[in-house]
Amino acid sequence: MQNKKPQSKQNNLPTLLLSIAVTLYLLMMATTFGISSYLMLNPRGATQTSVRDDIEKEVDRSYTRFFTQFNFAVFLIGISVWVLRQSVINNLQSELRKQFKEEVEEEFKKELKNLKEEVENDFEKDLDNLRSDLAAQRQKDELIQEISVFLPSPNSFFQEEIKPEIQEMLTELIVKLQSLKSGNPRLRLTFEDYTKWGDGLFYLANYQVLSDYQSINAWFKRTGSTNHVEEDKIISQYEEAILKYEQAIEIKETYYAYLGLGNARRMAGEYKKSIDCYDRAIQLEQLPFVALVNKGLAYRRWYNNEQEGMSRGIKCFEQATLIAPNYPRAWYNQACYYAFLGNIEEAVRNLNQAINLAPSKARQLARKDSDFELIREREEFKKLLEELTA
Repeated sequence: MQNKKPQSKQNNLPTLLLSIAVTLYLLMMATTFGISSYLMLNPRGATQTSVRDDIEKEVDRSYTRFFTQFNFAVFLIGISVWVLRQSVINNLQSELRKQFKEEVEEEFKKELKNLKEEVENDFEKDLDNLRSDLAAQRQKDELIQEISVFLPSPNSFFQEEIKPEIQEMLTELIVKLQSLKSGNPRLRLTFEDYTKWGDGLFYLANYQVLSDYQSINAWFKRTGSTNHVEEDKIISQYEEAILKYEQAIEIKETYYAYLGLGNARRMAGEYKKSIDCYDRAIQLEQLPFVALVNKGLAYRRWYNNEQEGMSRGIKCFEQATLIAPNYPRAWYNQACYYAFLGNIEEAVRNLNQAINLAPSKARQLARKDSDFELIREREEFKKLLEELTA
């Protein structure tokens, strides 16, 4: 209320000045007009010269005062108009400032409110995403742990066949893991996760074929299978395993990642690429006897059972036996290659070493392995197998 009084006085000042100027102007006009009218209407009343002269002088002075006062009145009017103009401008500026301030404050409050709501919504959304991510991470860890239960050791002599219900359980776990990853793009998988995932796919495919054959192509060729739907399904599992191993390697290059990648490529029929993977694995491990054995298996398939491939494979097995003389797979596969080439002495010697390290499994494999067809009727071979029932 106190701010309005000075403003009201300021608004009345131009009006007051203008009123005074107009009043003075009207008074001067009335006085001058009255004197002039009197002289014009009563010329005889002024007979004496001195009186007439005085009147004329008075009229002159009146005109002089009139013009002086008129100019002063014009000046006052001009000042009043200028003051009035400035007052109007000031009032407009004040109103505009006030209006602008109110609009800015209103817009600021609106934007602040919107920003607050947006931050709150984003926070709730991020919090929900975090809860969802944590739940997905826990579920992923549980699935990886369960898959690991069904995976044999990479150093095992032979991948045992498992019951169909176990295969179904492993399949279900892998499908759940794939679904979880598809539904949670932000799900973070570690090097170990990709490796275990690849192992699960690889061994699941192996469970569906005769694992003592060296590749899926050889399995279908030997069994005479024409079930291309089943073949495509198994090969696709190896291809998925290859992808997982490659993703693991992108995170960290390790011996087991390249070993798994080499195994998957070998079983998928990519023999040259598998050999390259085994070579890289050998560079990363001080005792790469498993990679050497699997590299020897790949050489045989790459050269399609020709002597060059068999000879290279035997060299790989020999290197493996020097590194790990107690690893039966190296001795057994070396015996298979020598038997296939007709070298009976070396075949029997190496098979005997394998039997000494794993009597039951080595004899079981040798009894049905087609690589020993050339020496199956030899007494030395029969003697080794007969000890199975002794």
